[in-house]
Amino acid sequence: MRTLMTLTAALALTAPVLAGPTLETAAFAARNSFYMAHPAGFTAVAMPAIPGVAVPGQRSLFESKLAAAEGSVAAQGGPAAEADLKALLNAHLKAQLTVTLGGKKTYISGVFDRQQNAFLSVWIEGEAGPVLFNIKGLMDKEGSVQAGATGYKIYLEANPLQPLKSKIAFENKANEDDVQTVRLGNLLNAIEASGQVVALTGQSYRLFYFQDVQESGGSVVLNPNSRTIALILKDGDEMHVFLIPEESVASDKLTVFKVYKDKKIGVQNAAGKLRIFEL
Repeated sequence: MRTLMTLTAALALTAPVLAGPTLETAAFAARNSFYMAHPAGFTAVAMPAIPGVAVPGQRSLFESKLAAAEGSVAAQGGPAAEADLKALLNAHLKAQLTVTLGGKKTYISGVFDRQQNAFLSVWIEGEAGPVLFNIKGLMDKEGSVQAGATGYKIYLEANPLQPLKSKIAFENKANEDDVQTVRLGNLLNAIEASGQVVALTGQSYRLFYFQDVQESGGSVVLNPNSRTIALILKDGDEMHVFLIPEESVASDKLTVFKVYKDKKIGVQNAAGKLRIFEL
């Protein structure tokens, strides 16, 4: 099952929900109308996929696949890659991309669920875990986060002609001039770079291991009892994500999965040590 990821799409053409008409909302409406009226022109020049406008022939900057187990085999030889799952767990959520909110260092990252929905992760230093926002939800209304005594609105500033230059904005609720932004392209690069490098089937992947996202009491949180392994491959300006449910991985043999270009790998969870074999 392959589904285009929503992260690039959602951030590429979404404006914050405002109380009334403004020059900003009018501009976004005009851009939306332009895309709807002239989709063929963008297809002809291979423009990236635009949210809410399904145009055949447009390319996606970000796609994912929930990898289904395709049987199992016995291990032969040594693994092509190994990883300590305990050390890898949620590590990318506190990586290199940061802003300062309320005087606190805040890590900005992303995580995906098994339905290929994309979530923005905002982890304020000193907090037990991140605050998560469904990107699709941010299309409908702005988010909110509290950093100490300071509250922030979170919304999207779209650049439909150059989606990777779209921005996530963090605006101080008490001072609209206090706004920090994170560019989408920088966010995607930071997420990809924070994974463990693994060489598989002639490609350089990044390996991730994270707790799954779940709805709880009206909020989005990480589920400590459900985890996913992910392999991300960056191919030019495109990213390919392969999600492997942890419970699908055997401990006594290799569980077979397909990755980029349908190459097969064997994955084993040997007492917390992830072992990946080329098949």
